[in-house]
Amino acid sequence: MRKIPSLSKFFMMAMLPLAFTHITAHAQASIWDGVYTKDQAARGKLSYSPACAKCHGEIMNGSGQPDQRPSPALAGDMFLFSWNNKPVAALWAYIKTSMPTDNPGILSDQQTSDVIAHMLSLTGIPTGAKPLPSDIGSLAGIMIKRSK
Repeated sequence: MRKIPSLSKFFMMAMLPLAFTHITAHAQASIWDGVYTKDQAARGKLSYSPACAKCHGEIMNGSGQPDQRPSPALAGDMFLFSWNNKPVAALWAYIKTSMPTDNPGILSDQQTSDVIAHMLSLTGIPTGAKPLPSDIGSLAGIMIKRSK
């Protein structure tokens, strides 16, 4: 019996999550499938207010401070229209790397998912039993859809 070198074992273990991500990406879930919890949305509201509301408004309608240029709505029909048929992973990556514009990357991975849960909540998307994941691989299998 041939022994697998420890480096090969490490590589195989590191690649295992990617294999599962590839498999689950084909079993597409939708935001309408209850992909976040009420508690997570509440946490997201706490992270949203200081980081996002100054530009996107308290109710995520895109109306920030009067002295700033208009910003897109983060909830409701316009949000769903803008992100329709895109994976939650794309939204998560955009927020994580680009927002807020005056301090990109300030939100942790968990806070980014929590803010998205808050966005979904204000949009009227139903809650579920499990929180929205905070890893981009899992989020790749969840699609933003305008309707069920």
